[in-house]
Amino acid sequence: ASYENGTPMIIRGRIVSVEDHGCIVDLGGVLLSATGEKAKAFLKFDNIEGDYEVVDDEEGDDDDNMDEDVEDDDGRDTKPMDVDKSSSKTAGSKRLLNKHRVYDFAILPPQTSGEGSLSILQLSLPSTSTLATLRTTSEMVPSLSSLVPGMLMDVQVEQHAKNGMCVSFMKGVYRGALDEDHLGGWRSCDEKKKKGLGGGDSKEDPSMWWKKVFRGKHAKFSARIIAVDAATKIVRLSLNAHILSLRGEYSSF
Repeated sequence: ASYENGTPMIIRGRIVSVEDHGCIVDLGGVLLSATGEKAKAFLKFDNIEGDYEVVDDEEGDDDDNMDEDVEDDDGRDTKPMDVDKSSSKTAGSKRLLNKHRVYDFAILPPQTSGEGSLSILQLSLPSTSTLATLRTTSEMVPSLSSLVPGMLMDVQVEQHAKNGMCVSFMKGVYRGALDEDHLGGWRSCDEKKKKGLGGGDSKEDPSMWWKKVFRGKHAKFSARIIAVDAATKIVRLSLNAHILSLRGEYSSF
């Protein structure tokens, strides 16, 4: 798939079935077709970036339980049979395709050849590295309820708080916040906090280091949404490296 004509819209979907030439995907009713009906979506195998493998539903369930410990008749914990780590690593790098699996898809430009072709949205499945660079732009203008964790936004700092920052995005249409723990992994020293709380000539709390960092030209940056509550209009974003790069293995700690 090529994205040269512009940034595609990223949307989360669930594979409904795997067919001969691709997968039928359920988008959860977020997008509607021109007729007002629930839009249908299809992912061609040719539009999958990187390696993939079609697996049976039972095989997918076995993969999830492979590393779980089991107990024998005596109640002793036993480990599963040794598996070739090199082969497991290769298999883990493939995108597994089976019913009910959820991915973040990219919507391709509509096909104009053929009658009724606009009723089915064509999707692509970007790799993690490609997906990490795709931004949700203001031209897409999704509603607040359609914002989902994982979307990368260009934000503007509006206010510095004691526990983080308040930001706006989508040209000021929406507002969100970044907590101190999601400002890129930097944390102020406890000793500096103690000195700041202990008084002194300076009126600024030295523990609020982000007030001096995210200002001027650095008040505009890209952050990824990690939580959305449409009812209370609360949006949380993050600057942590493993979240920006979509590499979940670094979040295990």
